[in-house]
Amino acid sequence: RPIVSQPPEKTLAAEAGFRAEDEILSIDGSRTPTWSSSMTQLFTEMLDHEDIAVEVREADGSVVRRDLHIPQAISNDPSKMQDVLGLRPWNPPILPVLNDIQEGMPAAQAGLQDNDLILTADGVAIESWQEWVEYIKQRPETEIQLVIDRDGVEMPIVITPVKVETETGIIGRIGVSVLFPESLYEDMRVEYQLGFMEAIKASFARTVDISVVSLKMMGRILIGDAPVKNLSGPISIAQYAGKSASMGVTEFLKFLAIVSISLGILNLLPIPMLDGGHFAFYVIEAIKGNPVSEQVQMLAQQVGVALLISLMCLTFYLDLERLVN
Repeated sequence: RPIVSQPPEKTLAAEAGFRAEDEILSIDGSRTPTWSSSMTQLFTEMLDHEDIAVEVREADGSVVRRDLHIPQAISNDPSKMQDVLGLRPWNPPILPVLNDIQEGMPAAQAGLQDNDLILTADGVAIESWQEWVEYIKQRPETEIQLVIDRDGVEMPIVITPVKVETETGIIGRIGVSVLFPESLYEDMRVEYQLGFMEAIKASFARTVDISVVSLKMMGRILIGDAPVKNLSGPISIAQYAGKSASMGVTEFLKFLAIVSISLGILNLLPIPMLDGGHFAFYVIEAIKGNPVSEQVQMLAQQVGVALLISLMCLTFYLDLERLVN
């Protein structure tokens, strides 16, 4: 379900009045039953409109409208949207109950067991799993005095997180998971299914939406309204492929569909060497009444090759720059 958490201050969502546990029902009249569909629809709308009407259901059940104002600078650079928009999935508070203790890790060595409830750490009350994770991450190789609840009995435990190097820096880790309440999972889950004909119609509509968005972004890049860093090359595509595959078959197939549509659009552009270039020659021939001369076609093919090589080099450079940064 597309339920949002409390947006950070000075973000577009905060200015629009979004609050924790608001559930997005529709965006500019289009129904959005899932988080993925709501973010996709929002991204599509922000390229065309500065003001977007979002219908939400508040925590008390009342249905209200929130108006998002999207500055032109953000719509021209979608990479900034995530930080400036401020819409994040709702993270419901989960009790710090341990599960899946990993052998050989500090939690097992300290004697922690499944279903142990963390009460305090160094005298500080731990109210949620999120607090517990942050507390551990900030204290690598630092001894922590715990008080836990095991079957109704409070017990002291001493534990020292191991140091782990990650992409964001050094963190502490003890080797446990959270006991996720099944009831909470069912509350957040939504089943969205279309009939065969409805699915066909929706797939065509989605293909058109992606194509229009891609063409608009290409146009903005060409006239300088949007930065070229919005382009992605083979390295970025491979990274996104890996991330989508790790999220499951459905997300991976969605990624493949978007890549296929993008390649199809690129192939239909009126650039020599591409199918769109051949079609342009046929149009010119139909207008003139005779074929384009071989000399002109050869020159156009050379220009097309130069353009494609330049585009390939640019996307490789942008990919490498992202890796370095």
